[in-house]
Amino acid sequence: MADEQREPWPPVTTAEAHRLWREVLSQALDDALHGRVVYGERCSSAEYVDTTNPDFCRVCENAGFDPAYVVRKFTDYTLAPQEGTPCLA
Repeated sequence: MADEQREPWPPVTTAEAHRLWREVLSQALDDALHGRVVYGERCSSAEYVDTTNPDFCRVCENAGFDPAYVVRKFTDYTLAPQEGTPCLA
């Protein structure tokens, strides 16, 4: 098996990449809502959701969202009465 040629990974399309990064963003927002710590970081997840955080901005952009929009929607959701689930759309 070590000598076998493996097929290369297929190229990732924009839709596939956005879907993956939206899952990453969704997990980060869920962690922030529930007060969990971001993996490998010593800051809280709520501190992660900030437009001054370059990692957060990169995740948002890779997911196809404007970071300021995500922060605004996240803030609106966390300050609103808790009915339903968060929605970025």
